[in-house]
Amino acid sequence: MPSDNTGKTIVKLSYGKKIISIQFEDGSTVQLSERGYSQFYLYQGKTLSSKEFTTLKEAESLDPFHLYLQHMFARGRYSEKMIRQKLYTRKAQRFQIEQLISEYKGYGLIDDASLLAEWVEYYHEKQLGYKAMKRKLEEKGFASELVNQLVKPHLEKEKATQYVPMLLKKNQHLPIQERKQHIYSYLLTKGFDQSVISPLLDGIVFQEDEAVDLHGKKLFEIAKSRYSKKYKGRELHQRLLSYMRSKGYTIHKILRWLGEEQNND
Repeated sequence: MPSDNTGKTIVKLSYGKKIISIQFEDGSTVQLSERGYSQFYLYQGKTLSSKEFTTLKEAESLDPFHLYLQHMFARGRYSEKMIRQKLYTRKAQRFQIEQLISEYKGYGLIDDASLLAEWVEYYHEKQLGYKAMKRKLEEKGFASELVNQLVKPHLEKEKATQYVPMLLKKNQHLPIQERKQHIYSYLLTKGFDQSVISPLLDGIVFQEDEAVDLHGKKLFEIAKSRYSKKYKGRELHQRLLSYMRSKGYTIHKILRWLGEEQNND
């Protein structure tokens, strides 16, 4: 019966701080990390079969990727898609990636469903809207099918309402129309749908105070200084009127400022 051995007999084992070097009688060498080495029973004088030596070489080729993944998981958790992409950038071959993914799934370190649930809970705590939540999760590499399955609109009106006091305070110096537009745009960026934002804005009682007048007059003076370099008379007034209207100020206020400007002239 023919021997199954390859003649690959271990003649020396060298133990470094991180690497174990295995030297064979034919002069070839295999280097393994402590993790890789611990998977085998090796000793000086042992002769490896063809299958055993192939397995040893495969472990050697996977060692750098194991080290890379261990560093990744020490920093946090990642979606399966993101891990695949990162391994491809490290020049891992497809069969190696599949083997690594399967192994780390077995350890529970790759679990898209549980990781997605954690992110969903986090984004709910951050009062993020449904659309923004879906976008961010898909950017993190979660499959659209899984995102659609687990992410549902959740208390959207209540979450959007949480932003209102801050937005009202931040934009209190603006005219009502401009204030509404700022709030609307901000809530859109947070992922809330128009069907949530519009009724919310309709329910807010907006009031203008002296701060709006002061801010508007200052803006008017800046615009007048800029436009008066190019326009005069009626055309200047039309430019100022159009600009200030675009900023949400009423015609009544703008005409008052124009009247004050004429009186000053």
